[in-house]
Amino acid sequence: MFSRPEAADFKGGDLAPTIEAYLDRIPHIPISDKPGRHEPGSGEINYPFRFGHFDRLGYRGRIGCEYWLAGRTEEGLGWVKPYLLQIFLELGNPT
Repeated sequence: MFSRPEAADFKGGDLAPTIEAYLDRIPHIPISDKPGRHEPGSGEINYPFRFGHFDRLGYRGRIGCEYWLAGRTEEGLGWVKPYLLQIFLELGNPT
């Protein structure tokens, strides 16, 4: 498991090269923003870049949502909508 945003602090604050260096050893990436361990988009981590970086590297492991909701569940899941829409469009509209 690759440990959360704290990993960026361990390597000097830049998470992208850390993930790239250890990609072959990372079966699971838990996500939460920092500070506060809330949902992506609530803090300082650029998750659109991170998810794009995972794609560019060919990461096929699991990404787990391990964060504390800052508000209501519906609001806390709002960040995932663009990614679900992208998957839906890539698979094709079944209707």
